Amino acid sequence: MSKQSLIFISALLLFSVNLSAEVITDGTLGRIETLSGDFKIGDKLGQQIGSNLFHSFSIFNINKEESATFTGPNSISNIITRVTGGSRSLIDGALNSEIPDANLYLLNPKGILFGENASLNINGSFHASTADYLRLGNNGRFSARQPRNSILTVAPVEAFGFLGNKPTEITVMGENVALIVPEGETLSVIAGNIEMENSVLSAPSGRINLAAMGSYEGEVVPTAFDLQTNVAKGEIKITYDYLVERQQYGNIDVSGATGQVFIRAGQFILDGAEVFADTVDDNNEQKVSIDVAIDGDMELLNGARITADNNSLNKNSQAGDIFIRAETLALCINDNCSLEEEIDFKNDVPPLEYFSMIATDSFYGGDGGDIYLNIQKNLNLINAGAILAATKSGGNAGDIYIDAGEVMLRNAGIISAEAVGFGHAGDITINAQNKITLSQGKDYGNLASTASLNPDGEESNDNFDDSLTAGNIFLNTPILILKNNGYITTYAEQGGGGNISLNVSDRLHITDDSRITAEAFGEKSQDKGGNITIESPDIFELNDSRLLARAYAGNGGKIDITTSDFKISGNSQIDVSSALGFNGEFILNSVKLRDDFLTLPPQKFQHADLSLNRCTLSTEDLVSSFYIITRDTLPTSPTDLRTNLYFSP
Repeated sequence: MSKQSLIFISALLLFSVNLSAEVITDGTLGRIETLSGDFKIGDKLGQQIGSNLFHSFSIFNINKEESATFTGPNSISNIITRVTGGSRSLIDGALNSEIPDANLYLLNPKGILFGENASLNINGSFHASTADYLRLGNNGRFSARQPRNSILTVAPVEAFGFLGNKPTEITVMGENVALIVPEGETLSVIAGNIEMENSVLSAPSGRINLAAMGSYEGEVVPTAFDLQTNVAKGEIKITYDYLVERQQYGNIDVSGATGQVFIRAGQFILDGAEVFADTVDDNNEQKVSIDVAIDGDMELLNGARITADNNSLNKNSQAGDIFIRAETLALCINDNCSLEEEIDFKNDVPPLEYFSMIATDSFYGGDGGDIYLNIQKNLNLINAGAILAATKSGGNAGDIYIDAGEVMLRNAGIISAEAVGFGHAGDITINAQNKITLSQGKDYGNLASTASLNPDGEESNDNFDDSLTAGNIFLNTPILILKNNGYITTYAEQGGGGNISLNVSDRLHITDDSRITAEAFGEKSQDKGGNITIESPDIFELNDSRLLARAYAGNGGKIDITTSDFKISGNSQIDVSSALGFNGEFILNSVKLRDDFLTLPPQKFQHADLSLNRCTLSTEDLVSSFYIITRDTLPTSPTDLRTNLYFSP
């Protein structure tokens, strides 16, 4: 059969479903009745037990320009509906409830499609699922696949149950679709796969649960949302076409005073779409959060964003925290995060707002949030992918914690905990089991924890603190590679520099105009340069690159290197100088110095005055110092060195 024939048949089937769209009760809980048009579903068509109102349908479809409205006494807390007839539900009209504060459950194991004209008008929470049954309390059950096995009780819904069949999907498709629950309520979509296209799910200051279950036998408890990890889960794919005009919401949005997003799946693709848990309430003092757990691959493509930003004007407010667990995580600005498909930005790197990103920024005075990533295998930020925990105007930036197998930042891949204004920059901690590779930092750098003034040059602020510094960066990995303008930096425009600590057990290569810098350019004596500590690589190569711990008014920082095998070559620079303060220290503790150690062009460095005595000269003055600490290789005096020794103070 031709592809064109399949498309025609699919369109004909969809058209036929639309023509026959109606709601029919199945007679298991009340009389059989057919409803269509703008109709009401009264409590007499179902069965009420305590505050639960149960409805059972053989068919449940709502056409374009039609509506279905649930009614009943105010004592009802939960409207619990199931579809037992074996066909998917099409919701292309309005789904309403006139019962104050009642939650609505829609259960159809054969699937649910929300069309472009779908809308939700209820006073409580909304839960849509293709599960086989709902568990009520400890002993009750409301089954859609096996209606005769139901045990109806007064207990509320506790869990969504799956019997091991491959669950069908829930699709939300169309640029006009915005399923919104009232402020503080919950919206859940729990199915086999979940697909959203140019559509919105919103629970302002509330909670959104997304779970794609795949072939699953067990129960999903939305309040806990801790799912079994030893079963196959499905895919969640949320896409947004940049040609479609954006609504006021993100595609997944709980922004407000406080909100939470929970996402569970086997694969998660966010393509041009947005997940928002932003703080926007001026009186907020609580954290919002986004919690994502993916068994397999997770990708953010084409400017996709996951944010828990702080947009509140209240200085006591704070951005939320983001927690992500996945086997792999990739962020890039193109359609494919493949390492082989590199974008040539040339001199035109896009602004940060166009990056695919994970962010907990604060914009108007409060603190930023923290980001926690636990990635079993590869974390790749390539072609304009960013992880940001920044503050823009006086608050403190959040911290970033990453555990991964391997980390790659390339071609404007960025991890930053920046403070712009008068706040503290955040710390960045990365533990990589295998390797960290940084390259092509472009305009923004690869790893950065910086503190700088507001762009308008503001010189005073009520929150100003003389102890403000750039944040610290901690890396723990067997192999660390910086190449092709890759760099790690802590920088303070006003204040002290942050420290950089590298624990590398195997190899450290810094080549091709790369750099590690911990600099401070504050105008006070306490604004010292940061320290750079490099511990224990078996091999350390510095080639045509820089290690800088400079300062302006404060003292220069300290660069302390412990390595088995050290080589510095090419147009490299090591600098711990200060313009107005005392110079810092460079300490090298190496078991082995290569024969070509410090084979640098003499004209590019100032000669270091070294004592002919093996012991350091005693002096009361604080001067810059350069220590070479080796075993069994230190000569009796500098005149015995094989090569000229130069140091840039």
